[in-house]
Amino acid sequence: MMKSGAKKKAPESYRRRSYRSLASEEELVSSFFIFKETDLHVLGARDLTRAVGELATRYRLQIKRYIESHPEFASSLTPLDQDELAPPIIHQMCAAAINGGVGPMAAVAGGIAEFVGRGLLEAGHKEIIVENGGDIFLQRSHKLTVSVYAGQSVLSHRLGLQIVPDQMPLGICTSSGTVGHSLSFGTADSMTVLADSAFIAKPRV
Repeated sequence: MMKSGAKKKAPESYRRRSYRSLASEEELVSSFFIFKETDLHVLGARDLTRAVGELATRYRLQIKRYIESHPEFASSLTPLDQDELAPPIIHQMCAAAINGGVGPMAAVAGGIAEFVGRGLLEAGHKEIIVENGGDIFLQRSHKLTVSVYAGQSVLSHRLGLQIVPDQMPLGICTSSGTVGHSLSFGTADSMTVLADSAFIAKPRV
């Protein structure tokens, strides 16, 4: 959960995630996009709902179309060979899977968060936080604190990571074996990983 601004109220269709309600009401404006498994909370200098929706839809569609012609991409729990003809987001998901020894869909949430975030940066937005169900892409000009959500654990929201500008852009993923709908073979309440890319910031819990 990012302790930066939250000035815009979430739409009624938004899937409630209680940890997002703890964001500080300073500096940045919240935008939301939700479609099927993609559930984005974006913080920026102004409302970015339209741009976020366009970017997220573009990358979701690329992944969907690739799965239609390569169904093993959606179900494999082990790395797949790179496909030179695939879109860049597919390449990076495959590379992350090879790096982590997992299936490529393990990188889908972080991948969409990062591609949306980088798309916003390329459009000229300087201060961006993109969170997609616990996978975060960060680019800020000053330090911030990311608190760790661990479900019913007594440590939930009592631990925080202080991130400084020299570390960004940065990918952060918090995963859980007890919270959420993602496939997990572990039992940890929470595990958080920081990496240069949100594609590879994927813990095994």
